[in-house]
Amino acid sequence: MHQLSIIAILEPFSDTIHIQNVKSQLAMEHARSNCNGKIWLFWSMDIDCVVLEEDEQQITCDMGHNELQTQFKITLCMPNAKIFS
Repeated sequence: MHQLSIIAILEPFSDTIHIQNVKSQLAMEHARSNCNGKIWLFWSMDIDCVVLEEDEQQITCDMGHNELQTQFKITLCMPNAKIFS
């Protein structure tokens, strides 16, 4: 069975006070949201994560997988619906 190390939820439609409950339900050790709570990021103890930048539409992290000794950057972003209207 595969075990996920990173999970992101975009527009959770829930207040960030619930992020710790969701973290437990997903069996993750760490959780972080961007400044307005529209992007939730969860990661396991296999991952080292440093948030490099965040704003209302994105969160960028420097991540490393401890077992695989692999470093990578990840950016999770939300499109601005007003731009597409």
